[in-house]
Amino acid sequence: HARELQAGHAAGPGVVANQSFQLARALVASGGDRARAAQLAADARAELARYPFEKSRLAELEAWQATH
Repeated sequence: HARELQAGHAAGPGVVANQSFQLARALVASGGDRARAAQLAADARAELARYPFEKSRLAELEAWQATH
């Protein structure tokens, strides 16, 4: 639902990546689709890697991926 709300609105750099990361975390925490969570996290990682100012968020995501 969050993605539907975002569609059609301009988002700043990293916003969609952060949203994807949060959705991935929520899926895993709720026992949801782990494959979908992994894909969301991978997509978020690819986007965050494009922005030097997102290094700390990227490190957080990579640490989370390593444990989930």
